Amino acid sequence: MWYIPSRSDFVADNALLFGVGKLKCSHFRDLQSLSLALIGRVHASRFREEILVSQLTNVLSHLLHRLEFISTGFFTMCLGVCEMQRIYLELTGLLNYMEHYRLRSTSLGTIDNTIGAFTHDPLVCDRFYKAGIPVWFIRPYSALSSIRIKALAPVTKPVGVLPLEPSSRPVYPAIYRGRGDVLEKYIALGMNVLGYLKYPNLFGYLCAKQLATPLPVTVPSQCEIRAQRYTPCKFHPSRCSTEDD
Repeated sequence: MWYIPSRSDFVADNALLFGVGKLKCSHFRDLQSLSLALIGRVHASRFREEILVSQLTNVLSHLLHRLEFISTGFFTMCLGVCEMQRIYLELTGLLNYMEHYRLRSTSLGTIDNTIGAFTHDPLVCDRFYKAGIPVWFIRPYSALSSIRIKALAPVTKPVGVLPLEPSSRPVYPAIYRGRGDVLEKYIALGMNVLGYLKYPNLFGYLCAKQLATPLPVTVPSQCEIRAQRYTPCKFHPSRCSTEDD
């Protein structure tokens, strides 16, 4: 789910519109198999009725359907893949937390192969520490005098796991700016993905304007109405023939 599509993974439709297509079928099937397995895990979980779990599952299904059937441009296709990956990873982390970590009262040691979390809340820090999840407690600079540093640790860079090089993709508008451990951030992310799933109303771009000079209104006579009603086509006597019984 860290896969980033390239130009070679974009298959054009070669129909009426130029530059429109879908993700290569083999890559889509890989993403689809992982997503369907996660959705099956949700259905088998006792947390499937949780509001956030249900919402993320529905959004993942819609993104998967859009990626399979809706033709878009290359960068829009890449955006759809990234949105689907983000929802997949968020739902996976949510299920892991609810099934394995949330109910723990004492620490069983740090869990391997877990990214962890950053927080400003001491209660969240204590809860994650007891669950064995790596947690970084962020403190403001103003509290530096009251912080006791027991040891310095080297910074671990996730080379080979996350793309750290400068982005060559187009710069999209910011979804959210601010602290990363507040509810407003996730509300902004949710509203953004729901907006991505909406389709524009083409008729909404049409603007009706009143003419300066109204067109003349002609009322047909009764003879014209009768002729239009009972004479659907012109009568040509030369083209008609009669046959005797």
